[in-house]
Amino acid sequence: MHFTKKPTTIWGGVIMIEFESEFAEDANGFGDIDFTKAKAFFSQVCRLFFKSKSKPSLIIVCHAVPDTLPFLAAISNEFIIHGIIIKPSSRHVDTHREINAKYPVLAFTKKDLLKTCTRSLELTTFEPKGDYIIIDIGGYFSDSYINKIISHDQSRLIGIVEDTENGVQKYEQLQPLSYPVVHVARSSLKEPEDYLVGQAIAFAIETVLRQIGVLTINKNVGILGYGKIGGSIAATWKPRSKSVSIYDTNAVRLIKAASHGYPAPSRHYVLSNSDILICATGQKSLTVDDIKHLKTGCYLASVTSADDEFDLDGISSKYSRTSVSEHITRLAEHDGQHFIHLINNGNPANFIYAANLGAYIHLVQAEMLAAACLLAGGAYHGQRGLFEINNNHRAEIAQLWLQTCYL
Repeated sequence: MHFTKKPTTIWGGVIMIEFESEFAEDANGFGDIDFTKAKAFFSQVCRLFFKSKSKPSLIIVCHAVPDTLPFLAAISNEFIIHGIIIKPSSRHVDTHREINAKYPVLAFTKKDLLKTCTRSLELTTFEPKGDYIIIDIGGYFSDSYINKIISHDQSRLIGIVEDTENGVQKYEQLQPLSYPVVHVARSSLKEPEDYLVGQAIAFAIETVLRQIGVLTINKNVGILGYGKIGGSIAATWKPRSKSVSIYDTNAVRLIKAASHGYPAPSRHYVLSNSDILICATGQKSLTVDDIKHLKTGCYLASVTSADDEFDLDGISSKYSRTSVSEHITRLAEHDGQHFIHLINNGNPANFIYAANLGAYIHLVQAEMLAAACLLAGGAYHGQRGLFEINNNHRAEIAQLWLQTCYL
């Protein structure tokens, strides 16, 4: 694999480099990810969980980042990949090219999908002809219009696998469901990923700020949402900022933040006093009316897709956009009196740097693969609602990972 280096910056002792990579056909890995080990691991997971006598079709929503490649290779051995929808916020150029070359890619964004379904109320442009499973990231298929369509013949839809907390919350709002949704968002196997994602987001934000000459050591950092990722971000920022303040709509999480040594003031205080504000709720955490309360010059970032975390249409209608750097945009009121900065267009900052989480990402991917295998084998036949695989299965996956990817 070849890498073309962009300018290098240093985060403490961590070297942050943007890569424009060129994958060779026989590429064996990317950074800390060993593709050979990953494929062996996923193969063992399939042997353990895949009991279906046929190969169902899959529609997959995925990130086009390097660690997705061995996951897709494993899936293609057991399932028919009918189509892949690539999330637009995480398209690593050469990974995207490789996915396009090997698999059928469906040219849909979430908005395109909704428009298509609203207009025609049918998925004939990409729906498989036989039984199929959807692997989702972020609730792409959780809209009520889409739900009507895929529910009209639920005997063909075996079920959905959902990766994210953001997506789970969307499917919860659709209850009662007419099919099973097996999710990994609250799994113990996802905790290493969430911890490392929090670190990666903090690293990326500081790196893009250093590139424009802004240091964070004297900045007030605010975080909306003290879940697993929000907690990791807070711990990472604590020694590298003036202060870290937390707000969460969940009182239990606020108490948890306070017990960890973080001020938990009012929401208005966090909005108006943060030099850097990171939104980690997975929901619409900021409306256009909230923006005017942000400290002038504030740097705003998100841990999930911009359209899930922010009211982008409302913000665009009242704020003009000016590029400050490759990854920072200034949003200014039309009178120019108030402005803020948006990092990575409101999409997760960690995707600026390929979002590499090493082999730990394979734990979550393996649980998603196991869930798809269990769905295919009839483990959830006739059931409706939200489900998780059991802890014994998670322990089996963890043991295989230790033997294959770690030891």
